[in-house]
Amino acid sequence: YRGTVLDMLDWVIIGCETGHNRRPCDLDWIYSLVDQCQNAQVPVFVKQINLDGKVVKNIDKFPKDLQVQEFPV
Repeated sequence: YRGTVLDMLDWVIIGCETGHNRRPCDLDWIYSLVDQCQNAQVPVFVKQINLDGKVVKNIDKFPKDLQVQEFPV
């Protein structure tokens, strides 16, 4: 196979980890993943993000350009 990993993906779901021992999830990483998926025309769903040390699941509280919840067709 000579394509990219994105050529093999049908859908990408992005979300930070939860719990006391969760690992960091930088917003820049999420921005990058969303951009890569949109450029490759792969549906992307941002499930939850870390804002100010808290896990946020309410999409209305995400930065506008991360309010992306697409589904595969």
